Parts: sequence; structure tokens; C-alpha cells
Amino acid sequence: MLWLVLYLPRLPLEVFPSLPSPSAIISRERIVVADQAAASAGVMPGLRLAEAWAFLPTLAVQERDIEREQAALTRLACWAGGFTSEICCLPPRTLLLEVAASLRLFGGAAVLFERVVAGCAEQGFVAQAALAPTPLAAQWLALA
Repeated sequence: MLWLVLYLPRLPLEVFPSLPSPSAIISRERIVVADQAAASAGVMPGLRLAEAWAFLPTLAVQERDIEREQAALTRLACWAGGFTSEICCLPPRTLLLEVAASLRLFGGAAVLFERVVAGCAEQGFVAQAALAPTPLAAQWLALA
């Protein structure tokens, strides 16, 4: 078995494509994720909203929408069905794909890996991805 994990670290932000920059997603008055402009100004996950505005008064914020994230993850899982039939959603930000049976069809692990990551990018998602012989190892590698 060979597992490909797609971890979507910016998913809470990416489900709101029209947010102005700099922007951040909040939950219970804390930053969940910030775009590049906000992050470079010091706005980091876990920061209180008041502190974030002290760093960056022009920061636009949006309340996190878990349902929207889940819908995006489900759509991405359906799309990933073009690469394998063995797909598992691990909310809130991870997809797990068993790809061993797909290697020959797609020309090997490297080609399959690149196509999946590029496909995520084409759909507007930044993915940290990893391949490993076990699901847990692939998850750890994707988070590294």
C-alpha cells in the first residue's frame, strides 16, 4: 500500500477567494489562518483579534465557516476520485488517498504526486503533500 496525504493548511482562507488582502480567518476572536500579507506583518494563528489589528489596522477578517470548508474538502475528494477510488476525508483539512493501484496508470509515484498537487493548485488550494507506506507516516510527512 502507498498513501498520499493532502494537507490543506490554508483551506479556511481559500474557501473565501474574494477576501481583500491583508486578510485573516478568525474563530472565537482568534486568528485561525492569515494570508501572506498579514503573516508578513506578524499576524499568526492563535493571535487575538485585537492584537492582530494592533499589528495591522487594515486587516480584513472573516469568521471561519466549517461547513464551507467541509464542502470544499468533499469536492476535492470527488475530484481525487480520478486518481484512486480509495479516499478518506480527515476533517478539517486533510485528504488521504491510497494510490498503490494507480501508479502504473499514471506513470509512477512521482508523476502521480505532481499531478495531484498541481491539480489542487489549479483549483485554488495550497496542498502540503506526502507519500508513505502507512497513512500515519504520510500525515506526519505532510505536516513536516
